[in-house]
Amino acid sequence: MASSSSFHSSKKYDVFISFRGEDTRESFTSHLHAALCRSKIDTYVDYRLEKGSEVWPSLVQAIDDSILFLVVFSENYASSTWCLKEITKIILDCSKDRENRVLPVFYRVNPSHVRKQEGSYRKAFIDHEKGNHNEQVPEWRSALTQAANLSGWDSSTFRNEAALIAEIVTCILKKLERIHRIVYFDGLVGIHERIMPLELFLSKQPKDVRFIGIWGMAGIGKTTIAASVFKKHCCDYEGFCFMSNVREESEKFGITNLKNKLLSKLLDDKESLDGMPDRGTPLDMKRLRRTKVLVVLDDVSDSDQLEILAGAHDWFGPGSRIVITSRDKQVFAKQVDHTYVVKALDSGEALQLFNLNAFKNNVIDKEFAVLSEKVVAYAKGTPLALKILGSFLYGKSKNEWESQLEKLKRMPDMKIQNVLKLSYEGLDFQQQNIFLDIACFFKGRDVDDIKNLLDACDYATTIGLKALEDKALLTIKDEKVSMHDLIQEMAWEIVRGESKEEPGKRSRLWDSNDVYEVLKYNTGTESIKGMALDMSKIEDLPLSPEVFARMRKLKFLIFYNFGSDEFRLYLPQELKSLPNELRLLQWDNFPLKSLPSTFSAEKLVSFEMRNSQVRILWHGKQNLVNLRKLDLTDSYNLIELPDFSKALNLQEVYLGHCTSLRDLHPSILSLHKLEILRLDWCEALTSLRCDIPLRSLRDVSLYDCSRLKVFSVTSQNMRHLNLAGTAVSELPLSITSQRRLEKFSLMDGRKLDTQSKSGDLLSVGRSHSGDDYIHLDVSNLRFLNDGLRSLEALPHGTSMFSSLEILLIVGTELRNLPAGIKHLLKLRYLSFDSCKRLQSLPDLPSSLQQLIAVDCPSLQTLHFSSTTSQLVKANKISFGFQNCAKLDEHSLELIGPEVMAEVIKSVPAIGKCNFSNGKVEVLCHGSRVPEWFLHRTTQASITIDLSSALHFSENWGFIFCVIVPESASIEWIRVECEACLEICYGEWDLTHEYYSLSAKHDHFTSDHVFICYDENFCSEIREKLTESVADDQSNTRKPKVSFNFWVHYGSGDVNNRQEGCLDIKECGVCPTYASEYRGFIEKLDSLLKSKTDAIEMGHGSSSKNEQRPEGFVFPPLPRGTWKHEIKGLGDILSL
Repeated sequence: MASSSSFHSSKKYDVFISFRGEDTRESFTSHLHAALCRSKIDTYVDYRLEKGSEVWPSLVQAIDDSILFLVVFSENYASSTWCLKEITKIILDCSKDRENRVLPVFYRVNPSHVRKQEGSYRKAFIDHEKGNHNEQVPEWRSALTQAANLSGWDSSTFRNEAALIAEIVTCILKKLERIHRIVYFDGLVGIHERIMPLELFLSKQPKDVRFIGIWGMAGIGKTTIAASVFKKHCCDYEGFCFMSNVREESEKFGITNLKNKLLSKLLDDKESLDGMPDRGTPLDMKRLRRTKVLVVLDDVSDSDQLEILAGAHDWFGPGSRIVITSRDKQVFAKQVDHTYVVKALDSGEALQLFNLNAFKNNVIDKEFAVLSEKVVAYAKGTPLALKILGSFLYGKSKNEWESQLEKLKRMPDMKIQNVLKLSYEGLDFQQQNIFLDIACFFKGRDVDDIKNLLDACDYATTIGLKALEDKALLTIKDEKVSMHDLIQEMAWEIVRGESKEEPGKRSRLWDSNDVYEVLKYNTGTESIKGMALDMSKIEDLPLSPEVFARMRKLKFLIFYNFGSDEFRLYLPQELKSLPNELRLLQWDNFPLKSLPSTFSAEKLVSFEMRNSQVRILWHGKQNLVNLRKLDLTDSYNLIELPDFSKALNLQEVYLGHCTSLRDLHPSILSLHKLEILRLDWCEALTSLRCDIPLRSLRDVSLYDCSRLKVFSVTSQNMRHLNLAGTAVSELPLSITSQRRLEKFSLMDGRKLDTQSKSGDLLSVGRSHSGDDYIHLDVSNLRFLNDGLRSLEALPHGTSMFSSLEILLIVGTELRNLPAGIKHLLKLRYLSFDSCKRLQSLPDLPSSLQQLIAVDCPSLQTLHFSSTTSQLVKANKISFGFQNCAKLDEHSLELIGPEVMAEVIKSVPAIGKCNFSNGKVEVLCHGSRVPEWFLHRTTQASITIDLSSALHFSENWGFIFCVIVPESASIEWIRVECEACLEICYGEWDLTHEYYSLSAKHDHFTSDHVFICYDENFCSEIREKLTESVADDQSNTRKPKVSFNFWVHYGSGDVNNRQEGCLDIKECGVCPTYASEYRGFIEKLDSLLKSKTDAIEMGHGSSSKNEQRPEGFVFPPLPRGTWKHEIKGLGDILSL
């Protein structure tokens, strides 16, 4: 059956007018017809005076070809058998939709006379009954009655005919707009979601004139969106014009010609424009200021075009809207009130659009499913590419599809490229070079790194990047420069076009095969400005010592081998030279012990040789005035660095794992622009001295420099300082100047002398006096990894840690925390590791998201004055207490049942909770699944019937519990759950990991209980079940879900569930949907009533003399609840 949209789209006429000629032909109907025509409404009107039998078929055809019907009932309408036959045909044809398609106009006649056939209509029917129409009379009467009962217009209620006609035309336009909107939007995937924000901009400040820009890359759908909004809303305006291809049309015919066309359209002038130099006369502008208009200027490429066509807001009447589409955001700079950024289609929308073009429907052929997904992945949500590729592949065989996909890997589609290339052609020479460099070498890099490198090439990079971003050729987000894959392919194709057959004559080389060919056959030329090679994609290649001799203009040399230390490029005869024009030298796994003696690094901006064989870079002093970054990470043979005193702009130094480096050249610590110094795992380094405070140094890391004994580096800008794993025993007095310190790590700093009897956390002994102390200003500290093993207490003045977010306390002698810790309102993560004497924890700050205690055997009590449910409400908090076997029962209730009680109460309104889309986890010692879990088993699998869950529209989920068995000598443990949802059309599997333990924690001294609620996991189950309900038309579904649990351990292949798994002693599942929830409440309610005498006021713990059943009282009673007031757990949970 044809859809309504296809039905309406096949119609020839918008409106068919049925009228009595002798009554209204020369008056009302002619005026109505003229008004409809002025509004561009295709109307059928039969003005013939005489009608013979041969006319009727043409009238029937016109009725069949019309969408809407205007029936003008006048005094003598019923006297015409032609009119009665027309109305009968119309009513019969529109039987299912007559309220929307048939519109009666009662012109100088009482509607009741038409409805009941009274007055002149009664007389007309008497005449018909006397004639030869007896059989048709009942049908005619019925048609008149039905038509007269429809909503229409009574001319007697209007002051004049002009007002009546105006209202009729407005109504017709709105009806047609709704109908054609459905037709137009067919096949426009995702259009409704994309025009909604734009319609919101259009509706704001309805009496003001507003300019709205639509911006995005070529082919992203700007014109389609603008056209959709225009077609939907143009009838709401007195004048409207959609001006396509402004850039192209202005080049062909001139911008003045476009302006004349625009004004003529808006002012509805029909006269010829030939010879008219400019339509913008004072009279034109005066008329325009009185007119409410909708204008779309599509593909404007220059702000001058916009200024000529729509110069200012006051050109147009109140309520006017001017919509401009452009690939260049600078076009909008002066006049546009709001810019709408067009986003790419998501994967589902993209696949739907591709299917509509490749298969002419949205049903994918299973044989082509995988290939379709590959095409969609290639297009990256770009509608233009999806349409072009879909149309090209339509009707082709699977082999042809595969061939085209292989071709796209080597050569992009030229139709797509030609559209995308328009933005590139609008760039100046320098902007084109910046664009090509980024596309070939720097996509994904930090924007500051790119600026440094390209500025050194004498480019105005900052303004160039802005121009590229404004033209949608790249994006800058989170300080990274990115680019759409199709845009990047366009850039690559431009460079390939420089020399199709000889890569060595191109300006840029990035393809591994091309670079390999040039290096192997030594065919490089001075045309090459940049070269990038992923060495993991080539075979081993020995290089000529003169491989770079002819590449004297080479600025970027990038040989990378991410994730591998394999050597692929060899220099058996050394290397005679490197280009002196280099700005970037990145050569991972560099095979030589030093650089060529002829190499001048004066223009070098970034020097990166990770995992190199270099022992010394060069001898003597080089002028390194442009150098900003030095990275020799993992260069294990490096023994010394040269003099860097002329590297006045050096900002970053990375020397991690340079295990042979004994000293850092003192010149590096004299550079006042130095910001980052990373020397982690430099095992041979024994001292790091600097006599003067540096100005810019903000990040110093000496992690695991185990022989480092002397440290005296300070900076007024220091933010991160990591001395963990060093042998530093003294800190300098000048460390007191570190007022901006945010992250300070001393973990494993066993020899650091605190000198303080009170064990003040950040009071450390001065090197020359045992009686004086140094107090750090830690008001900005966000991360503290404490390694002061002799600490017995934290300072009570915790307000000085007001910015602290992460606190790690390892191996100290602490017994308690100060009560003031609850005032650290930015603290998110608190961890205790191997604090053997830690006995209790006080109230915690509401900001806390994770509390971990590992190997704290003396920990007994959690003194939380407020319930942990408050923490759950505030954050998706997790508790982990591993090998803390002395925790008392009341503390276990605080971190177990009470937390999950809050989860259960919150799940139905999960969207309002902060742990939405997150986890709530609890780990503590214990050997049984709590009794409040309705589904428990000693097996590793549980199956639950979900039929009752279907009746609840609110969110629901599951809480899981697994007993992690005692274990020793393991590297890691991970709890894993797999859900298998059995639904009406088959099975669906989802595997989810829940909890991973660090490799450091290599044992469980006893069995542990692990409890978890994961909103992500539950959400996927809900969504899949909802789909099942929608697909099961017979309503015979009996869905159920099976949960399978594993506890993985070891370092082997954890995906092999037959090995590396501990035996699960018990597991449990607690559903949170209403039917199961009520049963759960009733069960605990019964248990509560039998034990109320064991409950103390305001607590959930039993008396000392009575042993309470495991899992009893869930949740604890609200504070201040007396036992004689208890009416039931259901009432308690609702408090």
